[in-house]
Amino acid sequence: DELLAFLQNLRFVTGRPMIAEIERADELMWAHGLNTGQQAVDAALGFVRDWVQDRERTIDVETLRTRAIHRVGRATDPGALLVVEGIADDPQSEDADAHVRFVECYSGDDPSLRREFVDPDDWQTVVVPGLERAVTALRTIGSRRVVVRGAMRLPVWFAVGAALRHVHSFTVAALQHGELWSSDTAGRSDGLVVTEVTQIAPSGDLRCFATSRQAHARDVCRIDAIRHN
Repeated sequence: DELLAFLQNLRFVTGRPMIAEIERADELMWAHGLNTGQQAVDAALGFVRDWVQDRERTIDVETLRTRAIHRVGRATDPGALLVVEGIADDPQSEDADAHVRFVECYSGDDPSLRREFVDPDDWQTVVVPGLERAVTALRTIGSRRVVVRGAMRLPVWFAVGAALRHVHSFTVAALQHGELWSSDTAGRSDGLVVTEVTQIAPSGDLRCFATSRQAHARDVCRIDAIRHN
């Protein structure tokens, strides 16, 4: 009976590369307050391998948790995972402690082409209320450290960051090019913004251009035709 119960809950997920599983593990380890990075993942894999080789058949959850923390190492208090399914489905959305989904607000089947909502009002009626519910859920479970995962456009990332901003006592993290970026380990901001003022001939209009030279934010923002008083 125990074997049958186990097999009923056994599920094989195929087609995902090893690096995707490692990144997922890194996110979940950060959310649980454990150490992260390749060394921590290797320690976790070694822990499971030794557990299997020792052939210890029965172990309670608390003992398992204590052993895993001892092997991997705890970095800080546990947090939570927020999954945002914006332009694409998340293959493991069940990992989430809080979840927001609005894929259906876009048309088409190609995530790379999902750029604008079918109904522009969905921003105020779907996205914003969804993020507010997610923040409420995170506060309810007492989580102030949140790792964010999901495929979404840049404006949604900004909205998530605003909802989980530091003045609301949140620490937020996200995976970027295989590395976890966290707001509590952010680098110095010196030199990130360089202002250059150029005198131009007086006219009725003023055009302002802003561009980012950061490798992770290559979009160019333009504020055009601002009326000069």
